[in-house]
Amino acid sequence: MMTQLVKCLSIQQPFAWLIVHAKEYPGGKDIENRDWDTSFKGRILVHAGKKPDERFYSSYAGTFIKPTIGRFASLFPSDFSERINSEECMGGIVGCVTLVDCVRSSSSPWFVGRYGFVLADPMPLPFLPYRGQPGLFDVDLDQVIDWFRTHGNEFPLRTTGKRQAGTTKTESQIKSTWTQERWEVA
Repeated sequence: MMTQLVKCLSIQQPFAWLIVHAKEYPGGKDIENRDWDTSFKGRILVHAGKKPDERFYSSYAGTFIKPTIGRFASLFPSDFSERINSEECMGGIVGCVTLVDCVRSSSSPWFVGRYGFVLADPMPLPFLPYRGQPGLFDVDLDQVIDWFRTHGNEFPLRTTGKRQAGTTKTESQIKSTWTQERWEVA
């Protein structure tokens, strides 16, 4: 049996959360800043690193804080602190997104880096503990599927984020559907 690998990108919190929840609020985070470029395009998993961005995290209280001043103040959703602090969200996979392009300039208010990874079709996933790595790294799709199964979650099959309730699929059908509909770029 051949191992199927999918790409994953580790991102500091709260930015990983803001990316996978981007559809849920106006001005959602549609770009990830990096100091390196990539030619990769396609569906990737979003990994939330173990170490949060200290500008938005109170280590004393152990909670994330919505900024009230500065560049990002108006970009964070109003219920940000309440929602992110109610989730397990560091040191694992938290969602998936499509990496559409890598650009050197953008009109997105989130663009501040040397390179910007343009993102689309975000979808949060139940938290899956996983060790991150630098750059775009490979994750075994079988491990992801196994984790969903052992933790009582249906494996999400459609790009819309809707789960197909009441359908039983074999592992090969799930992998085939996930590959065709989620990971390959037309």
